[in-house]
Amino acid sequence: MKTKFTFLLLLSTICSLAQQTGSFQQTVIFAEPDYNFTRTLYYYVPTDYDSAQSYKLVVGFRGGPHTNAGQFRDQLTFLSDSIGAIILCPENEGHFWNQEGLTKQLFQYSVDTTLSLYNIDTNFIYLTGLSYGGRHAVIVSMDTDNGLIPNLRGVIPFAAGSDSHLEPNYADIADFPPACICIGLNDAATFITVANTLHNDIASNGGTSFINEIAGVGHTVDFPSYPDEMMECFNFIESQYSNVFAVTTTFSNATLGNCDGTATSSATGGIMPYTYFWNTNPVQTDSVATGLCPGDFTVTAIDGNGDSSSTSIVIGEDPSGVYDLNASEIINVYPNPASTTFTISINPAFKPNQIYLVDVFGRVELIINMANQQVNANNLSVGIKTLIVVTDKTLHTQKISIIH
Repeated sequence: MKTKFTFLLLLSTICSLAQQTGSFQQTVIFAEPDYNFTRTLYYYVPTDYDSAQSYKLVVGFRGGPHTNAGQFRDQLTFLSDSIGAIILCPENEGHFWNQEGLTKQLFQYSVDTTLSLYNIDTNFIYLTGLSYGGRHAVIVSMDTDNGLIPNLRGVIPFAAGSDSHLEPNYADIADFPPACICIGLNDAATFITVANTLHNDIASNGGTSFINEIAGVGHTVDFPSYPDEMMECFNFIESQYSNVFAVTTTFSNATLGNCDGTATSSATGGIMPYTYFWNTNPVQTDSVATGLCPGDFTVTAIDGNGDSSSTSIVIGEDPSGVYDLNASEIINVYPNPASTTFTISINPAFKPNQIYLVDVFGRVELIINMANQQVNANNLSVGIKTLIVVTDKTLHTQKISIIH
């Protein structure tokens, strides 16, 4: 149990940290029975932070090449915009050479401090680290010698290992989060071997792992400056979570002679956030569609995993109700996966109003005005995308993988 003195120290720390945004750091005294250290926590909190909204949390352990954990924090701040996350980098240098197992306690108490200050969705806590920090990420997410494995959405160790070996407790493989193990192909053979061994051992023991090999990269401090590779890891992690994703719609008819019908769509299951697309002209992208004339309408919801679900309604004096839309083979996308260009071919019986390319977080990455043309993929980020084709008759989706 914490002493009164410890409580007052933590209370003082919490008061000084409360609701700060942007980049900042705070020294915290952890006077815990199993962790009695003073550590500096480096944060990045979105400048438009809203306490009514829950945020993802990315925890990063820096490696020996970094001057301090603040440098690693600075390289991860792009994730604030990319996935809507708060960034936390606890200073872990004190555990580079000894007491490595205590990084589990450092993680636990640093996250607890953050949870007391900000609205964090505890189902979306990610862990990453470079070099010794990558090793620490493995200890926290796969080793039970110093405590249970925490609830993690996924772990992204980069160049984890050194002259020693990683020793995950594979007896607890069911508790391991999905792992995206990154390694630069120009790194030393020792690190490449450790990364591949870890990946193979996780897979052979029934876990979930992806080896992310990055050409032309050595044992570098700049890994987080490779956002495409980092986002490839997040895409992989999110692809491992799937449950029944469905969308239902309720509506009210238009009054006689007017275009004042409304429809409300509600998505369930899958991975939040949800993005909605109605085949109205112009396309409406909220869960509620307004100004509807009598006629047929389709809404497609895209979840955070890039999966889609559609349903259709009829607005009129005597609506036929809500019914499921059966997928039609009207879209052909090739090549898929695509690296430099791809072509979208649409059945000529359907006239496209608009074509959207949406990433796994529901953001429109590209608007395409015409079908049956080559699309330049060179400037698109790597990962699984969803093409949403709004036609004069309905709305259809097709997944495409962008690789470089």
